[in-house]
Amino acid sequence: MRRSRRNGFVLAAFWISFAVPIHQYPTSNRQAFPCGYGHYFILGSATAVGSGFEVAVEQATHQAHLSTRGAKSACRRALGSVTVGP
Repeated sequence: MRRSRRNGFVLAAFWISFAVPIHQYPTSNRQAFPCGYGHYFILGSATAVGSGFEVAVEQATHQAHLSTRGAKSACRRALGSVTVGP
């Protein structure tokens, strides 16, 4: 069950990134470079979400020496970076 939820989250994040057709927009290098380098932010945000979830799991299983507030903060900041976007 956990694996299917994780795969669903990854598929949803992947699908959202292709919701807007982009092939018409970058017509020059000046437009293409910000679009291409913007993916660093998107992939970095996805990595931060995974790290935030890992912190929450470690705190829930009492393997991390971190308060509940700290674990929630790690998840909120990571999810905030994904929802705000570039």
